[in-house]
Amino acid sequence: MRHGPAEDDAATDDVRELTPKGRDRVRSVARELVRHREIPSVILTSPLVRAAQTAGIVGTETSPQGGVEVRPELGMGEGAMSLVNELISSGKSHAMLVGHQPDLSDLVHGLTGASLDMEKAMVVGITVPRKGRPRLRFVLHPMTMLFAPTLPGSD
Repeated sequence: MRHGPAEDDAATDDVRELTPKGRDRVRSVARELVRHREIPSVILTSPLVRAAQTAGIVGTETSPQGGVEVRPELGMGEGAMSLVNELISSGKSHAMLVGHQPDLSDLVHGLTGASLDMEKAMVVGITVPRKGRPRLRFVLHPMTMLFAPTLPGSD
């Protein structure tokens, strides 16, 4: 999930907070995830304020058993593939990563080959099989609340 819409003006980029509309959008997206029974087991977030706030709102709305954990690998420009490999190795399923652009689009492309422009508060579900290539499972667009399951072979 990409963080929700944040304020433009802040002392530094890492302390930009979600706007009131951004909080509402994230809350709506989280409720849509619940409606589709896409509850994360754990939420891993970038340490930047806007991402951590996004993760907190999703956590409040979905009540993940594993809670919310700040991971530096999800910070801007850090590269989260090592985190994904850690999740795969540990057997964790339904983990949600909350981060930034262009890192998340790059991660989705690196895993699935799909080219997506992750909009603010957009969620992309990816299935990572033990063998074979990961594939897109669904896309939840935050502006339309369109939850679009992807078909096998369509990515």
